[in-house]
Amino acid sequence: MVSIILMVKTSRESMVSKIFEDLREVGYIMYKNLLAFTETEILSILKGLAAMHSSSIAYERFNSPIGDSFEYCLEETLLDPASDWFKTGVNALFAVAKIHPKYTKANELTFINLDLLNEMQSVPDMVNPSLKYRNVLCHRSVWVGNVFLPVNDADASAVFVDFKSTRYCPPIIDVLVVLFMNLNREERLKKDTFYLDFYYNEFVRNLEKNELCEDGAGISKDQFCESYEEFQLFGLVLRGLACTILRVPPQFVDDNYKTIDRSQKMLTYMTENEEFRSIMLEVLEDIIDYAMPECCPEDE
Repeated sequence: MVSIILMVKTSRESMVSKIFEDLREVGYIMYKNLLAFTETEILSILKGLAAMHSSSIAYERFNSPIGDSFEYCLEETLLDPASDWFKTGVNALFAVAKIHPKYTKANELTFINLDLLNEMQSVPDMVNPSLKYRNVLCHRSVWVGNVFLPVNDADASAVFVDFKSTRYCPPIIDVLVVLFMNLNREERLKKDTFYLDFYYNEFVRNLEKNELCEDGAGISKDQFCESYEEFQLFGLVLRGLACTILRVPPQFVDDNYKTIDRSQKMLTYMTENEEFRSIMLEVLEDIIDYAMPECCPEDE
């Protein structure tokens, strides 16, 4: 294996060693031009996440909670409600929602105009440490640019890089990133149970490798599945934000587009590109249908 060791000066008194390895030498590769992973690749990623999450529980068996010990370096960077990137993206999703042809009833339009933006802006709270569910160390940015996949061993786990978005939160957050960034609605509804079962079985298997039991981990299968339903808005909004960046022509994505205004270019592109229009309408339909109360009354 090829390794590079860098000595990085972190203060006047101390130096830190950083070791970089060429993962290609041990059979891993990064596919930079993919928009979505295949089923085999998703399983490899879920396997890696299950190992990471169970290892953080094993760590806490003999140490203080990770969220307490490392709070100073687990700050939100991507979905910060004060971030211009996040606010600009959510505003773009809101602009699409307001022209969605499916919603024409007065009560639906009232919800979209008065409540939807607040619902989407609540998503950052979902990645804070939970008081209800067991928290683990989550990567939080498992997309094609941060994943090395095994080339010749389909049973091997993926390897993750770039942990700047790492948070201490329920493990379902990482699973939602994988499923909602890689599956459209039809694929997700058809296969989400399969992927959730696979992840949880791997999670329990890794607990046992660390001499931990399922009951002692604080995450039962029922709790895990319940958290999937409860946090779906996070996955839906994240998918929408990603589509505003990854599904438009690269020349669109300048600093102005990322942090000031995406809406105008996006809406224009929706009139020019039918595939993009279909994707964005599906994304917003999923968000609205999830967020809008079922008992939202009709106007008299």
